[in-house]
Amino acid sequence: MQSDVTVAVAVAVERILAEDRAVRRPDPDRALEALALAVLLEEAFGVTLADADLDADLLSDPVRAAGVLGRLGGRWPAGAR
Repeated sequence: MQSDVTVAVAVAVERILAEDRAVRRPDPDRALEALALAVLLEEAFGVTLADADLDADLLSDPVRAAGVLGRLGGRWPAGAR
């Protein structure tokens, strides 16, 4: 079962990813796409991702990304804490 924090973070991640998709095409190079998503999420949530988290499939999935962000702490969306 997911916590309310994880759900709220996943919703925020989905919004951030949707805004990013509206202004930027995904890079066909998956490694570069992972870096772009990492920078986006690091800036949005005030965290530093580990090298092991630099995976485009992981970071483009709001629920999986929320799990990583939850592990790291950071700035959370209103109502998440």
